[in-house]
Amino acid sequence: FKPKQLVLIAAAGVAARGGARRSIFSILAKTGKLLTSFPPLSFFRERLRTRLYRLAGSTDYLEAGTMKETFLKVIGENLRADAEKIKIPILLVWGAHDAETPLEEARILEKAVAGARLAVIPDAGHFVHRDMPKETAERIRAFITV
Repeated sequence: FKPKQLVLIAAAGVAARGGARRSIFSILAKTGKLLTSFPPLSFFRERLRTRLYRLAGSTDYLEAGTMKETFLKVIGENLRADAEKIKIPILLVWGAHDAETPLEEARILEKAVAGARLAVIPDAGHFVHRDMPKETAERIRAFITV
């Protein structure tokens, strides 16, 4: 089976390295880990960590359970060279307010894949299909050819 078209929704894989926001959260996470390694602050470690990840918009990591290490490897992988090999029409569906897989990454994918189309859904975040299901379905329906 060879697909004729592809739809990706808020897909990780071309992580934009660096960025002030990521750097700040990384520093905060490391500082928090160090500070909460000493009693009595160690009691607050999980609560502080959960709040930091929610603030960063990274609830996927919190919910990954035993797959956290795998999750980190997947989101840190750069598949841009592989994306450039895609030769079929591709639709990228993204929420305008996606904090977990920023719109900047969608634009990188759009440039990497010849003929890629980017559909940005206003008022949606990372879970664009849950935030705006009708709008997401409309974009996909308009793209798909049978």
